[in-house]
Amino acid sequence: MRHKRNCVSVLAAVAALAVAFSSHARAGEQVIKLEDMPSEAPRSAPGPSAPGGEVQAAKIVSGGDTIVDLLWKGGEVMFFILATSIVGLAFAIERAVNLRRSVHVDEGLASQVLDAYRRGGAPQAASLLESKKTSVARLLAAAVARSHEGYQEMEFAISEAGARLLYRMQRNVRVLGIVANLAPLLGLLGTVLGMIEAFDRVAEVGALGKQTELAGGIAEALLTTAFGLLVAIPAVLLYHYLKGRAESLVREMEETAGDFALKLDRPVAAGGAPVQQSGGPAPVQGGGNK
Repeated sequence: MRHKRNCVSVLAAVAALAVAFSSHARAGEQVIKLEDMPSEAPRSAPGPSAPGGEVQAAKIVSGGDTIVDLLWKGGEVMFFILATSIVGLAFAIERAVNLRRSVHVDEGLASQVLDAYRRGGAPQAASLLESKKTSVARLLAAAVARSHEGYQEMEFAISEAGARLLYRMQRNVRVLGIVANLAPLLGLLGTVLGMIEAFDRVAEVGALGKQTELAGGIAEALLTTAFGLLVAIPAVLLYHYLKGRAESLVREMEETAGDFALKLDRPVAAGGAPVQQSGGPAPVQGGGNK
């Protein structure tokens, strides 16, 4: 929930900035007439001429810009956001590989361990589980270790082992949550620094009336916010997907181990049928009154 609230607050701040400066950005795209220009010679070269003797401002971000061009235009903060995206991608790939079902779940292992337990008791079942590398083997081993204490203790041991396993499986997923929160904040920081630089440049050249100067600085500043959101949105989706994947696998393994513990707690007769536990209703002898 904390991650969600942080993301919502960052998105709200970004939206407020976008709305506040959208009018300036749109004004920078309008055509400036030559007769409205100040009498002094402009410090920068004029943009391409338009029909009718008008001058159009050059676009800060054009369709031909590459990723490297946008990184340089956005400033130093863009490279920090790029670093967070690389870290997030690395951990996402690592978790996606590690959270494969074949790594954690073994379909027929519970039946094999149950047969081994009935043949040689807990030592033989524990020996079989030690040779298995899947995560479900840890839950079954926790049940076998307390098999002499009854079903309730086995269930408690499975729950404890499942909680430890879930923590290990979700440990690296948390990095994606950090990236999802950090990238928009870095983008917002870059935008604020860019806005400060843009207004400082306008004040220095005394061109507050030139909308192109202000709009160009704002467009460069907003690049970091856009890049931060491009990194954060996939990170949020991957975070929730991988977290849910880990929870689903642990839940499935706990159910398998719980069924195993239930069968382990029921003694089996020589014919293979479960023995009736004490305390149940006694079978009726005979065929009834005649």
